[in-house]
Amino acid sequence: MATSEQLAGELARLRALVDAGALVDGAGLLGVEMELHLVDPDGRPAPRNAEVLGGLAGRGVGADVQRELARFNVEANLPPVALDAAPLSGVRRMLDEVRAAVAAADPPTTAVAVGILPTLEVGHLAAANISDRPRYHALDARIMGLRGGAIRVDIDGTDAGGEHLDVTLDTILLEAAATSLQIHLDLPADGYAATWNTAQAVAGLQVALAANSPLVLGHRLWHESRIPVFERIIDLRSDADRAAGVPPRVWFGSDWIAHPADPFAENLARFPPLLDDADADPDAEDARPDALTGLRLHNGTVWRWNRPVYALLPAGPTLRIENRVLSAPPTAADAAADVALFLGLVAGLRDRVDELTSRLPFAAAEAGFRAAARHGLGAALPWPVGLGVDRGAAGAAPDADGLAPHAPADLLRGGLLDVAAEGLASLGVADAEAGPALDTIAARADAGRNGATWQLDALATEERTHDRPEALRRLVRRYRDLQDAGDPVHAWPVP
Repeated sequence: MATSEQLAGELARLRALVDAGALVDGAGLLGVEMELHLVDPDGRPAPRNAEVLGGLAGRGVGADVQRELARFNVEANLPPVALDAAPLSGVRRMLDEVRAAVAAADPPTTAVAVGILPTLEVGHLAAANISDRPRYHALDARIMGLRGGAIRVDIDGTDAGGEHLDVTLDTILLEAAATSLQIHLDLPADGYAATWNTAQAVAGLQVALAANSPLVLGHRLWHESRIPVFERIIDLRSDADRAAGVPPRVWFGSDWIAHPADPFAENLARFPPLLDDADADPDAEDARPDALTGLRLHNGTVWRWNRPVYALLPAGPTLRIENRVLSAPPTAADAAADVALFLGLVAGLRDRVDELTSRLPFAAAEAGFRAAARHGLGAALPWPVGLGVDRGAAGAAPDADGLAPHAPADLLRGGLLDVAAEGLASLGVADAEAGPALDTIAARADAGRNGATWQLDALATEERTHDRPEALRRLVRRYRDLQDAGDPVHAWPVP
C-alpha cells in the first residue's frame, strides 16, 4: 500500500506537471462506458459473465467488453471517437451492437441496460456471484472487514412517493447492481478546472432528465436510487467520522476547484488508502516518473460523481473528466441524447464558469443533485436566473442573489437547450448529429417520461393484476422488448 509520503510526493508531482504546462491536451475524443445487466429469459439476473465473455471471444465486437464486480454484470468500453466524426451516432450504433453481441454469445442470456435491475433480490447478492478477479475479492474483503462483516442499507423513499428499504447485506454486490453510463471527456490542459466546475453545476439537471433506477430489491425508492445505494454501500466511516462530518467515499465534493490537482488533494486529505499496490490493475503499473501509480490507484477508490482521471498518453500525461452521474439508459438513442446534453452544456457554459460559480453556491449545486435523485423530472433545481436561462423561466421568485428553483423542463426550454446546441457546435459536432439528440432530450422533458417514470407507471399497471414479484418480472421483460425496438423512452407505451 502506498505510504502517505509517497502519495504526497506524487500529488506534488502532479501540481508541478500542471504548473509547468507539461500536460498534453486531450485529443478531442469522447469515451463512453456502459455497464449492463445479464438476464435470463424470465428477466431475472443471470450470473454468466464468464460464459458471455467466452462466447464473445473471436467475434470481432467493436467494444471492449469486460466482466464487472458481479457475475451478472459486464461493462462495454467503446473505442474513443473524435467529436467531429459523428460521435453520437457512433455511440448509438456501438451500444446496440454490444447488446446484440452479448445476446448471440450466450443464448438465452441477454443484456439489459437499466440503472438497477428491478428483479434483483437479496439472494442474488451472495459471495458466489462476485466475479473471478482478485481485485474484486480484495475490495469486497476490505470493505466488509471495515464494515464489521455487515452492511445496513437504509433508504427512505417515502418523501419521493416511494417506500422504505432497510436491509442488511454481507457483500458489497449491491454496488455492482447500480449500473451506469460513464462519459469520458478529454480536455485542454489549461481548461480542466473550468470544465470540472461546470460539470458539477449541471449534474442535477443530468440526473433529473436521465433517472432510471427507481426500484431496488422489490421496493420503490428514489427516481435515481443508484446514488443513495452507492453511497451507503461504500461508506467506511465510523460513527465518530459521521458525527465529525467526514464524507463517504462516494461523494459529490465539497467546493468548486481552482486548480486541477485540487480534487486529488481533497481525496488524499479525506480518505485513507483502501487497496494495496498488489491490487492495482496491470495497466496501472508504470516505472516512468510521471506514472503516479499510487495516486492513480487511490483515486480509483474514491467514487466521485465527476471523477478526475490522470492518464498517460503516448505523447505524455493528461487529465480528463469521468462523468458518472447517469444510469445505464433505456435505449442507445437515449444514451446518445444524454451524452449530447452533457457535452453541450459543459462546452456551452464553461466560458461563463466564473459567473456560474459565483452565483451558484456549491452547496446549492449539491442540493439540486440530491433533489434530482429523489424526484427526477419532478425536482426543483436551483439555477442563477439569467445565466443561460430567460428570467421568465423561473419556477419561483429568485432570492437576493438571483437564484431560483426551476423545473428541469423549464431550464431546458428557458435557454439551456440552446446553450447545449451552441456548445456542441463549438466542439465540432455536426448539426445533423446534435439536433436529433437534443430533440430527444426536449421530448423527454416535455412528455415527463424518463426511465424512472416509465418503470413506476409500468409497475403500478402490472400490480393491478399481479403480485409484486410477478409484476417486476413482467416489467423487465417488457422493458427489454422496448429496448430492443430502440425507440427512445419518452415514446414508450405503458403496459
